[in-house]
Amino acid sequence: MVNSYVLLGLEASPSVFSRLLDAVPEDKWDLRSDPDRFTAREVYAHLADWEPVLQARLKGTLERDNFVLPNHDPGDWAIEHGYAKSNPIETIETFRRTRAETVALIRSMPNEAFKRVGIHPVRGHMTIADQICAMLGHDMYHVEQVSQLLRGARVAGPSH
Repeated sequence: MVNSYVLLGLEASPSVFSRLLDAVPEDKWDLRSDPDRFTAREVYAHLADWEPVLQARLKGTLERDNFVLPNHDPGDWAIEHGYAKSNPIETIETFRRTRAETVALIRSMPNEAFKRVGIHPVRGHMTIADQICAMLGHDMYHVEQVSQLLRGARVAGPSH
């Protein structure tokens, strides 16, 4: 079973990101708080793009023993998928819809499912519970990144 606060956090993330987008002036959507990190515009495209990957990881781990979790280079995807030209208002809605699907999937899982293990190419063995906690950590990393744009501070962090 996953802590109810983790689920509440996952459910709240799209609304938090929506409010952050409202707070970041449109003329700052393409600023980088760090040269190696996404702009706010790119963060929103990344969230929308990455959620199906997270769903695939959960579903694969649920269905197969030692499922190798799909992993993609976020920087490559940003270029390939045109994050720099995306519309954050549209991508936040995509994220909102797909995150609701993810939470519904998690809520449908029996308690024993949370112990099932998938294999992340970088992080190694991760239970479904670990993956879910990592999702919330991923959200908070990007909340911090976007909120730093409001202060002009630098942001650094892990790769995906």
